[in-house]
Amino acid sequence: MPTPTLEQVLKERVAGLVGEDLEAVEAEIRLELDSPVALIREMGGYIAGAGGKRLRPILLLLAARLAGARGPRWPARRPARSSSIGRSRLPPAPAM
Repeated sequence: MPTPTLEQVLKERVAGLVGEDLEAVEAEIRLELDSPVALIREMGGYIAGAGGKRLRPILLLLAARLAGARGPRWPARRPARSSSIGRSRLPPAPAM
């Protein structure tokens, strides 16, 4: 059995720490890229498909865990919305 690479070990550890939360981020990204305009959906798919777009969410989720955040902080399903491009979609910060 070959020895796992450092990259493989780190991916497994990060997935164990924030995997479920990262899946929620991915779902939110897919919701945000939904558009009745085919070109926007296609361009958004290319942008979202780029693997480098996950580093910031991963770092944010790891920092939140380090600060003591636990459990999902996602709001309940939102009502129908207009375009939210350019608006922050982060959940409220926990009370200290």
